[in-house]
Amino acid sequence: MATRRRYGARARDRLFRSEKARARLEKAQEQLDERPWLVAVARFVPGGRTAMTFAAGTLAMPRRRFLAYIVPGGLAWSVFVSLLGYVGGTVFQGSFWLPLAASLAFAAVLAAGAEVVRRAHARPA
Repeated sequence: MATRRRYGARARDRLFRSEKARARLEKAQEQLDERPWLVAVARFVPGGRTAMTFAAGTLAMPRRRFLAYIVPGGLAWSVFVSLLGYVGGTVFQGSFWLPLAASLAFAAVLAAGAEVVRRAHARPA
């Protein structure tokens, strides 16, 4: 465990040397703390899964919190992609952009819904 944390800190220090990069890293930490559901939503964005997993590791997101979002996100993504393949086989036949747009739209709707829920829970009672 300490080994992983040591290498993570070394990688973070090497990749984020400048003051500007450190400020971006701080902003990313704030966003991940406020919106941990981004880990799940990022699965629906091409390249997002890799970038968000890297960010969560770099920012030392607690393992339990990561799993609490990545598991349902992975299941939702699996169902979505399976249905997209099953239903979209004929609907999207011969089109590259339409399934890509559908995936991005689904991610946007999912993110907006999660943000509405977050804001509703953040309001003082």
